[in-house]
Amino acid sequence: MNVVVLRVFAPAFDVKDFLTRFPRLEVDAVWTLGEKALLQRTHEDSGFNLTLAESEVSAQALVMARQRLELLSAELVEARRRSATCVADFGMFIGWERQFTGAIEFAPEDLRWFAAQGIGIAVSAYPSFDDETES
Repeated sequence: MNVVVLRVFAPAFDVKDFLTRFPRLEVDAVWTLGEKALLQRTHEDSGFNLTLAESEVSAQALVMARQRLELLSAELVEARRRSATCVADFGMFIGWERQFTGAIEFAPEDLRWFAAQGIGIAVSAYPSFDDETES
């Protein structure tokens, strides 16, 4: 499974005001500067996560993410105006029978498109297991 998540964050980002201005955003997570995070750390910035795409095929996840980001152009412009960092994180669940390893390829035109939008790219891999092989 491939999941693409948009992360928008900055130390001085007023995430609550931003989300009030754009109420149609259905975010997955919101955090604020100084708030407790995992492992007793505190957040060093404020921001949110928003799922852009989910697909078994990484190339399809890329296409879906770009389509969704195009629909969010006004929000992205405003986030950058507020000095927020925008990152599309391409996450892969690996280590199971159907997808033991994972890869995603970005064509030069994809990289140019993300750069032109002011969106960084991250690739994350998450260990998983196949329930069928565990039983």
